[in-house]
Amino acid sequence: MPEVVVDAIKKGCRILLLIVCLERSAVARTKFELIMSFMNQNGHEGKQVFDGSGDEETQVYEPILFLESQITPNTKIFGNFLADLWSSASEAIFDTNTGASGRAVAGGTPETTLKRRIAFDFGASQKIRTWTLTPRVGYAYEFDYRSINGGLRIDKSFAKDNFILSLDYRAYFDKARPLDAASGEFTSWEAKTVHTVNISASQILTPSDLILAGYSFTHQSGFLAGTGNSVDLNGARVNEVLPDRRLRNAVTLRYVHGFTDSLAAHLDYRLYFDNWGFLAHTAEPSLYLGFNDDAGLIRFFYRFYLQNASTYYQDSFPVQKRFMTSDSDLASFQAHEGGTMIGYEWDRRGWLKAITVSGTGLYYRRTNGLSAGIYQVGFGGAF
Repeated sequence: MPEVVVDAIKKGCRILLLIVCLERSAVARTKFELIMSFMNQNGHEGKQVFDGSGDEETQVYEPILFLESQITPNTKIFGNFLADLWSSASEAIFDTNTGASGRAVAGGTPETTLKRRIAFDFGASQKIRTWTLTPRVGYAYEFDYRSINGGLRIDKSFAKDNFILSLDYRAYFDKARPLDAASGEFTSWEAKTVHTVNISASQILTPSDLILAGYSFTHQSGFLAGTGNSVDLNGARVNEVLPDRRLRNAVTLRYVHGFTDSLAAHLDYRLYFDNWGFLAHTAEPSLYLGFNDDAGLIRFFYRFYLQNASTYYQDSFPVQKRFMTSDSDLASFQAHEGGTMIGYEWDRRGWLKAITVSGTGLYYRRTNGLSAGIYQVGFGGAF
């Protein structure tokens, strides 16, 4: 399973920031959060890099704006908007893999330059007795990629919300514009389609224990190679070639234990496998500490990741093969990630009922030469 650090920070810290910043003010009808992220990535072993230098150095600047408005007690609308800016010293372009998921980090022309990506996502949530329906749509644009996506999530609660069953479907209709390794020019647009189904269930075991289990299946078809990835074929750089279909599976388990009202631990495990020969394991313990009557929250987290190489991966190719890739994300490696997040909320009187601030820092390193630091600050409120 390809690993990119930006996705981890969004998926983990973004949710935590929203919990701290948005949930405590029950009387507030509209809530907002602006998060500023910066990533500095280093690496010199990227066999897929267009010019053969192996240079994977990248800097990414990303503001994200979250909005949520409670229309009625059972209806709310929400959305987010982001604008990535990044610079790269090479032609390293990492495959996005899940459409507009925010995983792509790219460099553009042969000289170092600044590129951008704009994306938005909007949805609504409607609660009907024990059912909750959440449709959403999104769009993403960057210089060599386009994505339109949409989906529907259905939640059903049982036993007074002690057991919740969820079904989430998302579809992505993307277009990518590959860079030809021989000419250095972009070719015509290629289509890519992604369908993802997630099924999960959570059960409260005791007043201090909760368990969650989930299964995810993703079907990808069309152009699945990286838009700028190349391979060394007997001394010459040629474009990577990958199958036009990928079937991805993931099983997740999460256990949560509350030691006190202000101290809790999470233990997450994920098993991933697909038809490209991947088998991957992820383990992530984390500790949550609330303070000052839960106005503040500190999270300490560590993540270990292990994957084997894709069937189609080699550092270089002496002869032409049907499928060939040297993408460092598709190689065999171990990865370690650790960091801290802190958030605090001040209750207020007047039209602005709450003000929140937050910060996150993490460091990521994997055994095939890639490392990154991510720093994030947030400001939000409710009115």
